Amino acid sequence: MLIRKEIDSDISAIDQLLREAFSSEVEPALVHLLRERQELIVSLVAVKEDKVIGHVCASPVTVDNSSIPIAGIGPLAVNESNRCKGIGGLLMEEIINQLRISGFTAAVLLGAPDYYPRFGFSKGSDFDLTNEYGADAAFMAIELHPDALANVSGLVKYTQAFADCDA
Repeated sequence: MLIRKEIDSDISAIDQLLREAFSSEVEPALVHLLRERQELIVSLVAVKEDKVIGHVCASPVTVDNSSIPIAGIGPLAVNESNRCKGIGGLLMEEIINQLRISGFTAAVLLGAPDYYPRFGFSKGSDFDLTNEYGADAAFMAIELHPDALANVSGLVKYTQAFADCDA
């Protein structure tokens, strides 16, 4: 299995993977819109035998009165037959690494509160961060550099693509 940056020939497979993983058209539409608006900071695929079996991406977010570079991770998906094999974990570790290398100081996500702490995520409220979706335990943050969020607080806003897709 290989984890790499997405290429154009992966797009239809990513769409299908997201459609199946979320039983929705929202996530594929969101990723398309982020791609179209050039707001995908990082988009990674897990490939096994030349087939896309996993995907994760990140886009920029803003926080009230802060200019530090923060990314929003998601969606994350692994096809059903390859779940519980550590592929999602490898994708998360690699996107965190890629964001750190790219100069992002922190990342946020909306996801399962029992899954993401293993990667270093804590409740967003632990960092005095809130989100526009009203999520509590599912809204999490990670500092990619020590004390990156020490002087940051407020409302985290995702790009307009999220609202445009009703995500």
